[in-house]
Amino acid sequence: MSNRVISVIDDDPSVREGTTDLLNSAGFAAESFKDADAFLNSGRIDTTSCVIADMRMPGITGIELHDQLQRAGRQIPTILITAFPRERDRTRAFQAGVWDYLSKPFGQNDLLSSIRSALQGEQRILYDHDRAAAVDAADPALHIEELSGPEAIEAIAHEWEELDAKISPRTPFTSPLWAKLWWRHLRQDRPTIRQEFFVHIVRDERGSLVAVIPLLITHRPGSGPVQLRLLQFFGAADGSITEHRCILCRESDEPRVIQTLASYLYSRKEKWDLFVWTGIRKHQIVVDLPRSAPQVYKKMPYFLVPLPESWESFRSGLSANMKEAIRKCYRYLARDGHAFSFRAIAKPEDVPQSLDRLLALHSERAQLKYATRHRDLFAKPSHRDFITDVALLMAQRNELRIFELEVDGKVVASRMAFLLGDELYLYYSGYDLEWRKHSIMTTLMCECFKWAIDRKIKLVNLSKGKDASKLRWRGSEIAFHDALLMPPTRRGDFISRAYNLLSSRKNTPHWRIARS
Repeated sequence: MSNRVISVIDDDPSVREGTTDLLNSAGFAAESFKDADAFLNSGRIDTTSCVIADMRMPGITGIELHDQLQRAGRQIPTILITAFPRERDRTRAFQAGVWDYLSKPFGQNDLLSSIRSALQGEQRILYDHDRAAAVDAADPALHIEELSGPEAIEAIAHEWEELDAKISPRTPFTSPLWAKLWWRHLRQDRPTIRQEFFVHIVRDERGSLVAVIPLLITHRPGSGPVQLRLLQFFGAADGSITEHRCILCRESDEPRVIQTLASYLYSRKEKWDLFVWTGIRKHQIVVDLPRSAPQVYKKMPYFLVPLPESWESFRSGLSANMKEAIRKCYRYLARDGHAFSFRAIAKPEDVPQSLDRLLALHSERAQLKYATRHRDLFAKPSHRDFITDVALLMAQRNELRIFELEVDGKVVASRMAFLLGDELYLYYSGYDLEWRKHSIMTTLMCECFKWAIDRKIKLVNLSKGKDASKLRWRGSEIAFHDALLMPPTRRGDFISRAYNLLSSRKNTPHWRIARS
């Protein structure tokens, strides 16, 4: 095949050079062009036996070049390559007679095999579109592995923790410790609901851990011939004890991990009926997935407060109303002759009593009827056992703080927090309702910020939700998106139609199934 010239047309120099080198080393004669016009004006059309063209280029695109050659009577096999695979583009390309459609970065063997079959005039094998789209969307440099069971978490715990430490904003919910304890205490297995372990990891070509995907399959009901099988992340149906549920990966890796995961799940489409996909950083990522793109139904804001070097600098950046609220919260206690103290509980031996006080105050706060309602999340024994184990084990790692405000010898307000590197995640709280008129939660929060600033903490995560208690601290808002993904099956099509029908009705909470 040494006399067969392959013309490589791509506006990306690295792709041109890499592809040309590959073809030359494989025995082909390859030439490269920066765009379609350069190729058309080169005088090399007659000697070209195969065209490899980028789907998207300035000027004439790859598909437009193919169409133009066809109209001119040039039946040159064309292989389109793209970094943005779309099912509609793939369908259009094959309908136009394009030989093949490959996603960047493509496998060397895949490209060479496609070229050889094109030059030999072999009949192109048409695959099931769902399978073909899934294969093309996946990043060939990534490999997904399914963990065998909960015991397998321990085997990768060190790698998992290293990856978790590199991601910001940090939360306790993405750690292997949280996952192990959640499965032990909160996994549901009863006649009405059964949760099946379905955790996966993603590695690159070097074997390095790129992502952890802590999935489970929720069967509703737990057994029987007719079940709804929900794919969900660990933390599903725990009443928001797990505040953030997502794929654990670097933000820069998220697009290719999402593409690869979706492709992997499509290839196992008979195993699930609906993926309740939470914690997506950028919802634009999902729109290029093949066929049944995830349908984004909710945006969840988180508020992050970067800390300056001093409390005065922090306070000066707040609104005039908030500055007045801070003055009042301290003045109320002093006016009534009350002295307060603040402490951060950290020693493991001090945690049990401090946690008992926090949970009692959390339960009391849930009784308040005349403000934003807060549920008692730890009323169930299993929930209480879980958070107790989390607190004790994280205290042993020096990653737990329980902040307490004591007035006249009695703890009247408390908040749990997780110290993760140079970031502080503020978790659930509670307070004594008798002291509400003294704005003790504002006082506690001020003392928490002072404590964090004194220890050079860079970022305070106020957790999810857009309420006044977060907005008042002038944090920066970041958003994560929740979506529903349906498999390309008859059941998936039915669920998709039902979803669209519900979505079209006014005031219909069409995400209800995802919250279950």
